[in-house]
Amino acid sequence: MDDIDDRLFESGCDDALVAHSGTGLISLDFTRRAQSAWRAVFSAMHSIERAIPAAYLVEVKPDYVGVSDIADYFNVSRQYVQKLIVSGKLDYPPITTVGNTSVYHLFPVLGALKATISSSISDELEELAAIAMKVNIKRVNKSITSSLVKVAMPRTV
Repeated sequence: MDDIDDRLFESGCDDALVAHSGTGLISLDFTRRAQSAWRAVFSAMHSIERAIPAAYLVEVKPDYVGVSDIADYFNVSRQYVQKLIVSGKLDYPPITTVGNTSVYHLFPVLGALKATISSSISDELEELAAIAMKVNIKRVNKSITSSLVKVAMPRTV
């Protein structure tokens, strides 16, 4: 872990808080200054790639959110967010539902609820959420396509 931390620091991740899960998962929480959120995200990804070339991206945050996360972003109760969902004011469909828990992409939720809930959502958060969503969707699509290609390849005997 110390070697990984050193390599991350040397590659330019000196602005990240690094956490190791013990199962090989490494979480980096960046405080990166850049001209735009896009540049910050992609320069961070590039720094990680230089440090750990074999690493693969699991998730860029903030993107996947549940009702509690949405309530936190807008500083309202979970019950209020549920009421908005049931009433149709949050008309963006969840990306998945497990049991009673729905998961949404943050960016469209911000757009859908910004007008409904008077809250000071920053432009930076919206931009970062949009970039995180795009990167995560691209990562998932690439993974699915790669799996399909592997499955679709005929076997030679």
